[in-house]
Amino acid sequence: MCDGWTNSLNQMHIINFLVYCSKGTIFWKSVDVSSVRSRDAEFYYRLLDSVVEEIGENYIVQIVTDNEAAMKAAGKKLMLKRQHLYWTSCAAHCLDLCLEDIGKKPSVAKVLDEAKKVTCFIYNHIWTVDLMKKYTQGKQILRPALTRFATHFIQLEEITRQKQGLREMFNSKEFKESKWGKQKSGPAYEAKKIVLGKDFWKKANDLIKVYEPLVRVLRLVDSDEKPTMGFIYEAVDRAKRAIQQNCRYFTEYEKIIDNRWNFMHSDLHSAGYFLNPQFQFGVEHYENVLIETLEGTRSVIERLEPSMNTQVRMVNQVRFNYYYL
Repeated sequence: MCDGWTNSLNQMHIINFLVYCSKGTIFWKSVDVSSVRSRDAEFYYRLLDSVVEEIGENYIVQIVTDNEAAMKAAGKKLMLKRQHLYWTSCAAHCLDLCLEDIGKKPSVAKVLDEAKKVTCFIYNHIWTVDLMKKYTQGKQILRPALTRFATHFIQLEEITRQKQGLREMFNSKEFKESKWGKQKSGPAYEAKKIVLGKDFWKKANDLIKVYEPLVRVLRLVDSDEKPTMGFIYEAVDRAKRAIQQNCRYFTEYEKIIDNRWNFMHSDLHSAGYFLNPQFQFGVEHYENVLIETLEGTRSVIERLEPSMNTQVRMVNQVRFNYYYL
């Protein structure tokens, strides 16, 4: 696993390499690439290839990096040289970028900006925080999430959960008689207008139906409890179906989700789904899903198994299971 980060103070750029196996995750090494002027695909390819050589290709199945275009190009090139390796992008990073893309839509950005205005006004003053807690039974509307972009949507969800308390707060005698309640403009006036209006709440509820299934997948892939390769395909498919069922504007988000999923998806995800006993029996299978995952499984077998005879036996068994399903 390859993870790069930049020190904001001195702009030092470090790339960390880690190895994940059944025993857990271990740190391999760090590489300081601050002095490299052109960190292009060729540079990353040589770097990744050298680390594979150090560890030993026969010990590696998959290489995971972030979603930088140069990293993707390097990973694809490495797969051409190393015939039994897979490069995949970080699932958590992909999903986070998907949330970012959704947040860039003007209609969504407006809702998130309004939620931010409410939060910023309340949390900029101790008095308003205490008043809010009085009407929300001590509940907060601000809490950290897995990633920066997930935080924006989690914040929106918390605000909608405390809708009644927030409306009671801004309608309360204490607030109306305070210096903020008497203002006719500024942050206090805008926050009050947003909370006591109707338009914000309707749009916020519609948006939550879109992001909640995606955040659920993000929590899955960002968890350290168990390997998630065998669950990602089904989780993303389930999220898309949930959004399609509950959101009136699914087509507006479908392209955004598919764009990131197509970048992230690999044959390993298909094989993980097809070979997962949890999804083999007793669940409904869609024809397009079975066909795609069957083909992905076959591709993985052909890439990872050097023996042609073994390949044939394995593929025949997989096809038998497909017809059984």
